[in-house]
Amino acid sequence: MIAWHDEYTCDEYDSFLADPLNFRSEAQIASEAAEARDRAMDDLQRQIEDSERQFNYEILASRQRADARRLAELARIERERQEALERAWREEARRQAQEKRRVEARKKAEEDATQAAFTNRTFSNPVKPCPNCKRPIEKRGGWSSL
Repeated sequence: MIAWHDEYTCDEYDSFLADPLNFRSEAQIASEAAEARDRAMDDLQRQIEDSERQFNYEILASRQRADARRLAELARIERERQEALERAWREEARRQAQEKRRVEARKKAEEDATQAAFTNRTFSNPVKPCPNCKRPIEKRGGWSSL
């Protein structure tokens, strides 16, 4: 009696009977090829997704680096601006102190000159300072307020 065969053509069934361990039908070969293509496509799709993820990560990292550089530059500019303001403030304070010392030295010199004029023996009449300019004024009669 001849065994009945499904899924195989007669030639394939005869090949199966001749070598059952190594036999593969055309349908099995096509199915394996389709599975291999599907696996290759899946691998390719995974590689594409990985590449896209890596690309997006690099773009994000690049943007973050650019933002960090921009913020560092803004911080540097602000720091330099603050330093310039502090330098200007110190220079202005130094200039004002110098001006104050100069004015005080001039006033001291004037006071010393006035004091010297009061104590100078060349004045025989009473001397009083002018109420406005503080210069010595010799009284030679006239109002008593001077």
